Amino acid sequence: MREIKFRCWNEVDEKMYKVLQITFELIKDSEGFVYYEKILSTGERRAIAQKLSDVILMQYIGLLDKQGKEIYEGDIVRYNGLYFEHGLYEIKFVNGSFIGINEKDELNFRKDFDFENVEVVGNIYENPELLSLISYK
Repeated sequence: MREIKFRCWNEVDEKMYKVLQITFELIKDSEGFVYYEKILSTGERRAIAQKLSDVILMQYIGLLDKQGKEIYEGDIVRYNGLYFEHGLYEIKFVNGSFIGINEKDELNFRKDFDFENVEVVGNIYENPELLSLISYK
């Protein structure tokens, strides 16, 4: 079974955080919250609550790159294998599945995909300059 987890981009302080918990309020006109771990300058770890409207959630796709790094929606990966066009791809959730997409090709992640040829090089929020290197369909 695939592990379900998220990270979030906090639009207020423009930082990426590991999500610990998500709550959805069932009260009318109430917002849900994301709880994430923040490491303070003192090294202390603290759980922080943030409104869902102030963060962008990105789901873990359940796979690792060639360095053993988790791949998330919003990541930018470099593919250098045999089956698809070499280059940078943005990870997106489209039509019920995660894909890597650029102008020339789409990486369709399946059991026999060659992940030893995929490396996370950044993401669309912390490394927006990489987006200019990807051409889209």
